[in-house]
Amino acid sequence: MEITQAILQILTAIVVSFFLSVLAMRTIKLTGADLKDVKQRNRKDVLVIAAIFNVLFIIIVSILLKFWNHQSISRLGFSFANKDIVLSVLTFTFTTGLAFLFISYLNRKKIISVSFVKNYFYHATGLSNLLLAFVVLFIAAFQEEILFRGYFALVLFPFGLISALIISSLAFTFWHYLTNKVRFYQTLDWFMGGIMLFLIYWLSGSIWVATIVHFSRNFINVTVFNISSSNAIVIYNKPIPSKYKSIYTIANSLVLVLTVYFYYYQYS
Repeated sequence: MEITQAILQILTAIVVSFFLSVLAMRTIKLTGADLKDVKQRNRKDVLVIAAIFNVLFIIIVSILLKFWNHQSISRLGFSFANKDIVLSVLTFTFTTGLAFLFISYLNRKKIISVSFVKNYFYHATGLSNLLLAFVVLFIAAFQEEILFRGYFALVLFPFGLISALIISSLAFTFWHYLTNKVRFYQTLDWFMGGIMLFLIYWLSGSIWVATIVHFSRNFINVTVFNISSSNAIVIYNKPIPSKYKSIYTIANSLVLVLTVYFYYYQYS
């Protein structure tokens, strides 16, 4: 594949994703919600609109693959063997466990002050909204993996792993600028997450493994780090400083990449 064609394909995917993101934000704005206000993201109408546009984008990537790359979307890696299932469970468990250990440590050191929500499902924004929020988190993770790992890897791997890794991670980072307030440590989290997810996708060859690892990050961000100001298991009486959240992200990313590497190495 010529580099000019690869650049055009990546730019096309980025432009389409940007257009759909803007259209989604405009549609959500018509409901009176503001996506940059994290508290409003858990409204049922906002979640439904987000899910619809995420699915629409997956369909569009399928079309791009079919008519430009002459490939089926299955080419992105939809295998999910027993070893992949075991790894997915392990990574989800580790990510969750490490998050609780981390905030417990910070709480003991009086860096933060936290308490756990009693009767969590009673205090959450309703069971149906809670389940819908987690479904949308999974669909969003899947959609981002289809683009930033699957499609970017397919187009960019011929030019080397490092090029694909950096371009994908940068695009993944800047994508989040559309719907989030930009801060240094948050940007670092996105970039580190992009690198981790790309390496996990490359090592596993499975879009499902990358999606589940991605979802576990989103799940912890909502339920433990309370980034959406709702549906959290933990109440922060003294909030966690951003740099400590980045320390968790870097540590979790490094351990997961090494775990995935050695896990799949034994199967090679």
